[in-house]
Amino acid sequence: MHIDHKSNPIEFASSCRGVYIMSKALFVAIKTLKKVEPAHMIEHSDIADMEYILKGVFSDFFELHDAMDTGEDEDD
Repeated sequence: MHIDHKSNPIEFASSCRGVYIMSKALFVAIKTLKKVEPAHMIEHSDIADMEYILKGVFSDFFELHDAMDTGEDEDD
């Protein structure tokens, strides 16, 4: 779906597509942050907060992303 950039971003964010995109962004960000090297640089509190939001606010989409995740990274 192409976004009409003239539309209201708040309305888009609250649409089904907007919620899907935000949940996907959190899902990918969490996976990426967990791989930070060196390990002592991992921001565990940020990851925990993102997981809290993803699983609490976007729980249906979390399950979808989790089910679709192959565990393989495209850039590896």
